[in-house]
Amino acid sequence: MAKQVNEFAIIDGANEEELLSMLAELDPPHTCLYLEPVQPELVNLAPYLVQLTDEVKEWLSLRTSLWGIYITSTQDLQSVRRHLRKFLQVQLPNEEKPVFFRFYDPRNVWDLTDVLTDWELHNFLGPIEDVATVMDGQPRSDNFQQRREAFPKDTSSKSKMMRFNAVHMDKFSAIFEARYIAKLHTLFPGIAANNDLFLGELFRYVKAFGITDDRSVRGIARLCEERGLSDLDSFKRNYAGAIQDESEVGHYRAEALLIRELGYVPA
Repeated sequence: MAKQVNEFAIIDGANEEELLSMLAELDPPHTCLYLEPVQPELVNLAPYLVQLTDEVKEWLSLRTSLWGIYITSTQDLQSVRRHLRKFLQVQLPNEEKPVFFRFYDPRNVWDLTDVLTDWELHNFLGPIEDVATVMDGQPRSDNFQQRREAFPKDTSSKSKMMRFNAVHMDKFSAIFEARYIAKLHTLFPGIAANNDLFLGELFRYVKAFGITDDRSVRGIARLCEERGLSDLDSFKRNYAGAIQDESEVGHYRAEALLIRELGYVPA
């Protein structure tokens, strides 16, 4: 006989300000993922594991915030909570202490599943059968069946915490970089139309010299747009000295260049 599949949501209080009001009004089975007693200043910001009732499903369907993720499991609320708590912190390379990790943010969960190996993914999911999100009205779901089929359901790692290594971080960096360059393409379509590689090359070039903040990068792209530059060689001929002079921190160099050339720093 097939086991009953339980439907849950992990709802992030930091992104959904009406969460506690909903829990008080609808009173579904729920539990905070943080260890009790939860510090008073974190109660409103914590993630909560909530069993889906019809009322909660309807309430979530009306949310426009990045409130969290849907999951299913044949295990009960407390068993799923015990499993998920292992992933609230992650150990990063070259860091002494673990850091909080919001895996339940719908902007993070799919990147995470892409970066993990099949074995790491199997251990992360554990008793979870399916993951689903809705962002910008677009639903996405996966049960990862093919990636998990090599591992029996009762196998798991003995590790008490997720650890990211240099390979993980490189993969995350590549994902974030690709996403950011795609954003630049939407902001500067004229440049992208002339040379669809230039904005990526420009971003990697200024990043190599410590200019990484969004305002500086967008400002430099705006400068290129104003000057009609759409290839890296032309940019270097005009501005390599300002970019490569590392006597000042990156955003100071970028601001000085923009003020000199444009008279202002674009917002």
